Amino acid sequence: MIVEANQENFECEVFDARNITVLLDFTADWCDLCQRQTRQLQAFSRRKDVKVVRVPVEQCPNIAMAFDLDAVPMLCVVRDGKILRRSVGYRDQAAVEALIDACTAKIPQPTV
Repeated sequence: MIVEANQENFECEVFDARNITVLLDFTADWCDLCQRQTRQLQAFSRRKDVKVVRVPVEQCPNIAMAFDLDAVPMLCVVRDGKILRRSVGYRDQAAVEALIDACTAKIPQPTV
C-alpha cells in the first residue's frame, strides 16, 4: 500500500517512522511520468523494509518547498528522520531498487 501524505500526516508518516526506510514519491496529477512512477512503485509498497509515501505537490506546497522541489517526479529516501538521497526524474524499477539499496546496505535489519 502506498500512503498518501498531506500537510497533517506528513511528519508522522515520514520523520517519525523508525526502523524503516521511507521512499517519498513527489508527484503531480498532471504529470504523466509521475503517474507512471507511482504505478511502478506499487511493487516497493509490498516490501516490509520500505514504506512508500506519495506526496501530491499541488496539495502539499509547503512540503515541496521544504524539500527544495524543482521538478517532478522526484524520489527521496528517508531513514530515521534523515534525508539520505534524492533523485529527480522518472526511474525504472531497477534504478529505484539501486537507490533504496544504496541507502540500506549498511543498516542492520531488525530480527523477528
